[in-house]
Amino acid sequence: MKFPDELFLLSLIALAVFFQVGMWRELRQGNGRAFYPLGLTFCCVMEALCLHNLLTVYSAGLAIYGSILGALACVAAAYAIVRIERDKK
Repeated sequence: MKFPDELFLLSLIALAVFFQVGMWRELRQGNGRAFYPLGLTFCCVMEALCLHNLLTVYSAGLAIYGSILGALACVAAAYAIVRIERDKK
């Protein structure tokens, strides 16, 4: 995999985390109860697919577990960012 391909996949992961922060923020405020859980799931799946493509190049054995754990870590990071922002106020 070439560097531009890896950079593109990393930018997709960063974009998904950005959207997850926004969705967690809306959910914490009590808005968006219908769409946002679906959106969070979609972002999580997108992150898992991107991580799977990145990790398959380096180690096929770690690709599945790494992609699942990486996507869950991204969701946790987005939730933590929202909690930190809310606690500051």
